[in-house]
Amino acid sequence: MNNNDFELSVNELRDVVEPSFFKFKNTEKVEPLVGTIGQDRALEALEFGTGVEAAGYNIYGSGVIGTGKETTVMSFVDKLAEKQEVPKDWVYVNNFKDADRPISISLPAGMATGFEKDIKEMIDGAKSEIPRAFESEEYDKRRTEILNEFQERRDNALSDMQEKAAEEGYGVEITEAGIVTIPFVEGKPMKREDFKHLPEKQQKVVQEKGDEVQEKINKLLRSLRQEEKTVKREVKKLDKDIALFAIGHFLEDLREKYSRFEKIINFLEEVEKDIFTHLEDFKAKKSEQAGMLGLGLMGREPSYERFTVNILVDNSESTGAPVIFEENPNYHNLLGKIEYRPEMGAAVTSFEMVKSGAIHRANGGYLIIRAFDLLTNPFSWQGLKRTIRKREITIENLGEQFRAVPLTTIKPQAIPLDVKVVILGSPFIHALLWQLDEDFRKLFKVKADFTTDMVKDDDHIERYAQFIASQVQAKDFKHFDASAVARVVEHGSWLAGDKQKLSTRFQEIGDLISESDYWAKRNGNGYVKASDVQNAIDHKIYRSNMIEERMQDVIKNNIIFIDTTGEKVGQANGLSIISLGDYYFGKPSRVTAT
Repeated sequence: MNNNDFELSVNELRDVVEPSFFKFKNTEKVEPLVGTIGQDRALEALEFGTGVEAAGYNIYGSGVIGTGKETTVMSFVDKLAEKQEVPKDWVYVNNFKDADRPISISLPAGMATGFEKDIKEMIDGAKSEIPRAFESEEYDKRRTEILNEFQERRDNALSDMQEKAAEEGYGVEITEAGIVTIPFVEGKPMKREDFKHLPEKQQKVVQEKGDEVQEKINKLLRSLRQEEKTVKREVKKLDKDIALFAIGHFLEDLREKYSRFEKIINFLEEVEKDIFTHLEDFKAKKSEQAGMLGLGLMGREPSYERFTVNILVDNSESTGAPVIFEENPNYHNLLGKIEYRPEMGAAVTSFEMVKSGAIHRANGGYLIIRAFDLLTNPFSWQGLKRTIRKREITIENLGEQFRAVPLTTIKPQAIPLDVKVVILGSPFIHALLWQLDEDFRKLFKVKADFTTDMVKDDDHIERYAQFIASQVQAKDFKHFDASAVARVVEHGSWLAGDKQKLSTRFQEIGDLISESDYWAKRNGNGYVKASDVQNAIDHKIYRSNMIEERMQDVIKNNIIFIDTTGEKVGQANGLSIISLGDYYFGKPSRVTAT
């Protein structure tokens, strides 16, 4: 065996595709690529992961940069989502029993905006119809009758009381402190000095008799107060009846329209109670309220914000399940937040200021996130895991978990979670999470592994040509002739490092297509030729290989000695690979044994 047995010629390391292999002269008539090339393993994993409905079968798309993870996942999920149902809308409404815990309500897709409009129209109707009802002659007549009847009974009772007191020799005086009795002598009130000059026994008789009269008066007053409460209840019932007559048809229409939704029926009942409890907010028209409040200087106009509907997720314009790619997955963008507004020197909030996150919009569909972005945003990863694990979305501001003295805030009712999460990242990040994060193994059980190469067969070569055609069409490049396509295919094999493989790092192939188009235009060619592709390759190397050239120079100038001929005992030449990130090259090194 001699050294020649280990030598390989350049042609043995290359599998050149001849331009004649292709049945076209250029890519003008080549059908653009549909789908993904060479990622059957990853596609099978995606199909499996999206098909399993059990908890924990979320997906980690693993692959190096440029293998088309994002494009492949988005294309696959988009096609899948098109065939699925549009998920529900979600809204938050006021909890009239506990304002700090807003109520979440789900509605069929597209109904949230209609529900918001219906509630607004009802409240607007109440603000106009209730004042009109209370200005009616019928209301004034009935209210006046109730009050006049009570006033008449009250006056008669007081008059009767005064007569009976007079029969007992006492007068009755109404003061700010109440009703008091005064003994009379010969038809005139007894003065305090005269009372003091009476014999002690007579004073006692006058006092006891006065106490008896006073007790009768107090008993009558208690009766009148009780009757006054009854009258107030009657007036309140009248007000309620009038208000119900004014807005009852609004409420009944809504109860009928939303009869299938228990939470909405309960909400409408609470709205009705609140309107009746705060009728004064509705009785006076806006202009009159401003007048009563001194044009806003002495108080505030009534607030109707508690009746609004906060639409958290609106799927009215959606077709199919949502697919959300969150580019900036910080904690609040991902999981939602509660906003605040300054009021009287304090930060206040309400259910109207609850804002959705990406996970709300993706609920019922798919959420896609880059692993690096997710892990480098503080607390996002922990928040996402907690949400997936609990299978419900709870909105809680990040600061509330760490602030020594939390702000007064609200706790919106949680929303059930039904989402498939796909994280895209490198194999290195996947390995780290698998080894160091126990939750990751439980929540992301499916790995979609994206390969960097594929078999170099006729089908894949033809699909390479289709990929070039799709890039040309999408970016308005010059068309590639058959020789240029063949050169791109050859470069794809070089990137794979195997003459029997083709690279699936289509980001780099796409860059080569873009740069080849540049050289074709610069050279004034009608089509991109093999020489343009070679120009693109050569100049890309030239832009990055300065250090390689410097190292070659020090060897040529005998600064570093490398023997390339002959034999020496205990000495051999080795080749080390140096990576500059975007460029790799070999550096010869002398290896000696001592």
